[in-house]
Parts: sequence; structure tokens; C-alpha cells
Amino acid sequence: MEKMRYSQAKDLLRSYGINVVKSAEVNNEEELIERACEIGFPVVLELDSPQVIHKTDEEYIKLGLESKEELKKAFNEMKAKAEMEELDVKGYIVQKMIKGKEVIIGGKRDQQFGPVILFGLGGIFVQVYKDTTLIVAPIDEKEAREMMKEIKSYSILEGVRGEESVNLDALAKTIVAVSKLMMEHTEIKEMDLNPVMVNEDDAQAVDLRVITNMEGD
Repeated sequence: MEKMRYSQAKDLLRSYGINVVKSAEVNNEEELIERACEIGFPVVLELDSPQVIHKTDEEYIKLGLESKEELKKAFNEMKAKAEMEELDVKGYIVQKMIKGKEVIIGGKRDQQFGPVILFGLGGIFVQVYKDTTLIVAPIDEKEAREMMKEIKSYSILEGVRGEESVNLDALAKTIVAVSKLMMEHTEIKEMDLNPVMVNEDDAQAVDLRVITNMEGD
């Protein structure tokens, strides 16, 4: 089993029409600042390491960095922490900070059923509310819509208390694309897009985790 590099996962997802937030993988402070300026502040900084599973819990993600100074400080703190813990650091990811509702879209290869697709409320709420649903792939957009309606918090996506509905079409298309990807890439054992940030305009994957068996099935 092997965790796919962020840059590889991003390219793979985009080849299936899955939108990934504007981002770059960097290795040093100079490159970090340069790419952050190209992306535009505010930004998010993350560590890319196969040893780090829950970046928020382990403090390997910094949100809403508004300036070069804040970004430099966050980078140096994160780098020092990773060195102290002797982590296998593949790089650092800088992303555009975007707003929206957080959902999770994932896939896992079950020995009996094959690829199974997961959808639900995302971000830190996955473990708290466990508001998710599963369906066996392949699925079409109609099935993706039905899947979305199965979670208890669907009304949040539709818009409550005067809020705009998120782009449900974009969300359904993303779920279908994940289903297709899992069907066509048998070397992928599991994947999590958590969160996928969805608003009235679009759905964009923010954090990517793709686990492969390099030998395939």
C-alpha cells in the first residue's frame, strides 16, 4: 500500500474533471512564498507526509494565512515540528483559502462488492456526526442526487435561513467522477476527498488522500 503524492493525486483527479482548489506543492520557503503570491492570499499551508493522516488533529495544517510573514512563521513552525518528530516529508502544500460547505466524497475497494462510494458531511464533522451514506459503484448523476438526499444534513446543502443552495449539479458530477475513477483504476484501494468545499458556484476538492496498491489487482 502506498499513499499517492499530492501532485499526482491532483493531476489524476483533474483528468476526470474533478475540480481541485488552486494549489502548489513546494519544498522550501522561497518557493513557498513565490507560489503563494501567484495563488493569492489568504492561503492554507499543509504538510505532505504519508505518516500524517489527520492533519488538523496533528497540527499539520494552518488556515487563513493572510500575509508573507504569517506564512513564513507557519512554515518554519511546521518544518521544525516535522523534523522533531522525524517524519518522512514529501513536501508542503500551499492552497487558496476558499469558503463553502464541507463535504466528504470517498471510495473504497471492497473484496465482495468492488468499489463503494461514500458521501456525507465533511471536514472535522465526519467523525463527530458520522452523517454519511454508501453506494456501490458505478453510479450516474440521478443516483448521486439520491445519495446526497440520504444524509441528515442535506438541508444544509439546499440552503437554510436564507442561505443560497450550494451547486448541487457540480457536487453530483464530482461524485460520479469519483465513481468512474474508482471503476477504471483498480490499483486504487481507497481515496478520500475531505473536505470538498462546495458553494453556490462550484465544488472543489481541498484535501486529497489516495491509497494505491502499486501492483494492481
